[in-house]
Amino acid sequence: MVRLDPTPAQIKERCQKIRNEWTADEFRRRSHPKSLAVWMPKLRRWAFLTHDEVGVLHNNGESFN
Repeated sequence: MVRLDPTPAQIKERCQKIRNEWTADEFRRRSHPKSLAVWMPKLRRWAFLTHDEVGVLHNNGESFN
């Protein structure tokens, strides 16, 4: 049986190959941290979270509301 899903090592290797093809400008643009806007209804305002902050909330079982 042929395995269609890549292993984590194959994914990491492919991502590195893709990054190696980026120009310096593209690398700088893509490396800039991005934030996610999340509406907090109880506070009636927006929160802007980075990928790291979302990971911390997810791992601690916290919610946005």
